[in-house]
Amino acid sequence: MNSNKLIAEFLGAKPISIGGLFEYEMYGIIECIKDEPNEKHFFIPNEMEFKEDWRWLMPVVERILDISFQDEGDAEDFYSIRDCIPYRHQTYNAVVEFIKEYNKNKVNKTKMNKKETMDGYTFEYDSEHNSYECRGDVCYDEEHDEIPESGLWKAAHKLATRLKNQGIDADVEHSEKGWVEVYIN
Repeated sequence: MNSNKLIAEFLGAKPISIGGLFEYEMYGIIECIKDEPNEKHFFIPNEMEFKEDWRWLMPVVERILDISFQDEGDAEDFYSIRDCIPYRHQTYNAVVEFIKEYNKNKVNKTKMNKKETMDGYTFEYDSEHNSYECRGDVCYDEEHDEIPESGLWKAAHKLATRLKNQGIDADVEHSEKGWVEVYIN
């Protein structure tokens, strides 16, 4: 995917077919584009100036700042971009990488089923912790430490494998009182 197209869509620009090409209206999104008689408002991705012009790139950095400091955001994402700011090319590359990861995470979070059943165990999705969870019997090992029920543990690993086959990174963990979780990374 063209990086400028990726950035334009991240900013909310919608593709419009004009003369067989998809163009994006950037007026109202990029502040340096004015509403003047000879001012260009629609751009194909190769005409966009995110890589060449700070006036184009900074609105993207500001949007990332907003996302990074929201409840589900990660401030470290913004700081890694901020550290590139003296160098426009590095900032552009960091912005593109952030958007790719952001889009991937957004897709992963939206396609989670509320329940997944494996080997007779039903795992419920917990959006707050971005995980599936299921409670089984409380079991103990030789040292009297709590361990997960064997069948449930195997089912959790099968669920993690299914998610990984769908392109979703997942890890299996267990906590106390028979709970087993499949965390989405």
